[in-house]
Amino acid sequence: MPLKRILLVSYLVDRPYLSQLASLLHQQDYDVYHYLIATGELKHNGELTSPGISGQHPVKLLKRFFSISHTLKNMEGFDALHFHYSHIVYLPLYFWWRRFSSEFVHTIWGSDFYRTAAWRHRIFRLFYGKMNEISFANSRTLKAFAQKYPNLTGRLHLARFGLISLDVIRRIRSLEREAEWRKSLGLPDDLPIICLGYNASPAHQHIPVLREMIQSYNPEFAFHLVLTLTYGSTSDDYVGEINALLSKAPFSSSVFTNYLSHEDVARLRLVTAILIHVPVTDQLSAVLQEALFCGSHVIAGRWLEYQDLKDLGISWNEVDQLEEIMPLLHQLLDGKKPAQNFEAEISQLSGWDQVLGQWMRLYG
Repeated sequence: MPLKRILLVSYLVDRPYLSQLASLLHQQDYDVYHYLIATGELKHNGELTSPGISGQHPVKLLKRFFSISHTLKNMEGFDALHFHYSHIVYLPLYFWWRRFSSEFVHTIWGSDFYRTAAWRHRIFRLFYGKMNEISFANSRTLKAFAQKYPNLTGRLHLARFGLISLDVIRRIRSLEREAEWRKSLGLPDDLPIICLGYNASPAHQHIPVLREMIQSYNPEFAFHLVLTLTYGSTSDDYVGEINALLSKAPFSSSVFTNYLSHEDVARLRLVTAILIHVPVTDQLSAVLQEALFCGSHVIAGRWLEYQDLKDLGISWNEVDQLEEIMPLLHQLLDGKKPAQNFEAEISQLSGWDQVLGQWMRLYG
């Protein structure tokens, strides 16, 4: 018999965090299922057991939902149902599945709280009220949520996703040289690498930042720009607009639209000289932490705060407006401000060995 049986539920496609969480909980004798509503996939302890529906056909997805509901009904029940990233479909799903468990947990990811229409918040208020525990990746979002929903304060907890990527970065760094990182990614070997954002969402402000970079480019401080547009809710038109701007840019660039392997992600983090990180909102992104772990310079919006990082003595370069990015970028490329390495601090904050207990406590 497993120590506990948990059902993870998410609407969006899986990101590695949930599969990592499931796999690590399984190592602690938990039995973890994960249902992805938008694709119809079912995973067990981090491994795929029922593949997704091709084309995401609504009728087929509905049939898959009833099939999975039947499967869950025949089990002995779950110690907790754990929803991830707020979605309006969760409220009716809660009423349908509450017979499977008496404990319900929800994790706020960030944009599902900060960038949500008022009418959705009215639905979410009902859903949140049904939850026994609600978790957040950082204290700032927890406090903002508590101000909006003061009656739920006693149910709020911190639970950060750990970063398995830190171990991959360590391994790649010990086995390969920088020239190999660049060659594997198809990047030039004679220019500093600048990364802008970490997904294809317009919330990362790619277009206004690119316009600033093009307008204020100084060939004395040449660089190669990298954008990873591998996921994020956006349209082909948005990516097309980015590519159109880059085609006129006075600097070279690379755009990744296909998912990178864990090893190539590690290589990109290691080779990055400067990360430009100015999303409208953000909880505590893995990319930011990985850049600080690797000793890259980081330029981030002051509005993002990241008090949890500052409390550990971690520092980076902050801007109040996008117009401040290029003067600061030139200063960093000039080498007048050495980068700092925060490997120990990030390991303390986000190593899975440090944070797994936070998730286990959510389940009692």
